[in-house]
Amino acid sequence: MRPPTQGSTPWPIGTPVIAWTPSGGFAEQVVVRNDAVFALPEPFTYAEGAAFTVAARTAYHALVERGRLAGWSGNVGRTDHRS
Repeated sequence: MRPPTQGSTPWPIGTPVIAWTPSGGFAEQVVVRNDAVFALPEPFTYAEGAAFTVAARTAYHALVERGRLAGWSGNVGRTDHRS
């Protein structure tokens, strides 16, 4: 992470994070809104964190946007690590 501008982030410099990116997520550096960033979950490796948003967004697109899945139950569609 680059040093943030004052008041721009709650994450201390050096905190491993994941970000939802609208595009360009495979770049070495990205600029995203503060609410699109969250801490790398403790059990995740860096590789899992790097792949997480791609896999989650792909599943969402396939199930909801293309498959028109609605009203699911259980853990389908969850994107948190506490499932």
